[in-house]
Amino acid sequence: MAFVPQRLGGVELFYPGPTHTIDNIVAWIPDDGGLFGGCMLKSTTEDDLGNLGDAVVAAWPASGRRVAHHYPAARHIIPGHGTATGKALSHTIALADAANRG
Repeated sequence: MAFVPQRLGGVELFYPGPTHTIDNIVAWIPDDGGLFGGCMLKSTTEDDLGNLGDAVVAAWPASGRRVAHHYPAARHIIPGHGTATGKALSHTIALADAANRG
């Protein structure tokens, strides 16, 4: 599977692999340093990954790390729900790692 970002005007869309669903994508707005993670990213106020009915928990940490690798300059990381404070990407990766440790 190729993980190649695709441009659409001033926005870059990236499929990092399965997370909350098998088809989650993230949107990067380079001019603003904005990264919209949708339901893949959990707010730092959340203490778990939420509804896992369609999730691929085993793949979630690696997918999160792909996002972190592709967008190290992200200044504004926006989760799908909740507040956009703190480091939602690293928080989500930590939650996914913990969920896989069981």
